[in-house]
Amino acid sequence: MKKTLIILGALVLFFTFAYPAISADLKNEFLGIEWGTDISNLKGFRVLSKRGDVVYYINHDKVYQINNMVLPPVIYGSYLGKFFAAYIRLDTPELFDEINSYMNSKYGLSVINVSSRQQVYKWKYDKIKIKLKGGYEGKKMKLAFYFTPLANKLNEGQHEEYEQSIQVLPIKKNKKYPAIPLLIF
Repeated sequence: MKKTLIILGALVLFFTFAYPAISADLKNEFLGIEWGTDISNLKGFRVLSKRGDVVYYINHDKVYQINNMVLPPVIYGSYLGKFFAAYIRLDTPELFDEINSYMNSKYGLSVINVSSRQQVYKWKYDKIKIKLKGGYEGKKMKLAFYFTPLANKLNEGQHEEYEQSIQVLPIKKNKKYPAIPLLIF
């Protein structure tokens, strides 16, 4: 009994200090890349598409997973040469629901916008805006992170228009990828 209480106490302390550390990282970086970084100078990144001052990059060297589900490649957005956004396509409604639950527990209850085409759940954390977008009837689902000091320079309409133009080839289902956990539930 005493041993169980010690282990339980250690776990509580771990999560009390670990969650703020994880959140602090999002304030300054996303997956190890500092917001505002010139992605064109980073190893392994290649241009996916360009649209005016916005350039989208992909890095096939890094593959991420959530709950043992390998994700399509993360798309990194750069505005005026600076990293301002990251997009992750979600392929299952179950994954969408798990991420929604995780984000609500980590960043508080979301603000929800529902239209006839899409559900959008939004969170704000320091200078980061997080959006979880889910479509109806087979529409695309995605998780997006925006560094607002740069993202706010583009208006919301431009974001939507540019994001819609991004096309990513799906990963091969039978190929083995070394995957890095992105979120752990």
